[in-house]
Amino acid sequence: MIVRRANVWVLAVLLLVPGCATTPAEEDQREAIEADILDILSLSLGEDSEPVRCLSILQYSEIRPLDDKHLLFSGKGDRQWVNVLRHRCHDLLHNSALRIRSHSTSHVCSSDRFQVSGVSEVPSASQTPQPWGAKGSRMTCTIGRFYPVTNAQLGGILAAISDR
Repeated sequence: MIVRRANVWVLAVLLLVPGCATTPAEEDQREAIEADILDILSLSLGEDSEPVRCLSILQYSEIRPLDDKHLLFSGKGDRQWVNVLRHRCHDLLHNSALRIRSHSTSHVCSSDRFQVSGVSEVPSASQTPQPWGAKGSRMTCTIGRFYPVTNAQLGGILAAISDR
């Protein structure tokens, strides 16, 4: 009986693994898109052109996933930042709700972690930190640096993502 359960478990794992794999062509396409986005983010914006490590929770009012590697933080006065995650977050969808585990009560910083906790009812709904490890949480993802972006840059990033 134990051997049979083990065989079923191994079979279930083997059936799931191919779904996570990507072909070399798909991987090349993702890398090209990521390179295009980094080129867009590197465009000069004057004194705000450098990526920042942290954002005050007072600076942004909304977080929107753009794809499995980028988040858009929107703030007051049309201020926007694209966060380039440290690694792809495969559970991340356009309207995902996030549970952020920050090391600070007043800032979200690179190396802070978050979990995708499901789907937000409204795709552009304001995302506020929710309790860590709550029911429905999935994989843990890590926040990277924040790049200030203009509307034109954001348009270019969205076009690069949609060309997938």
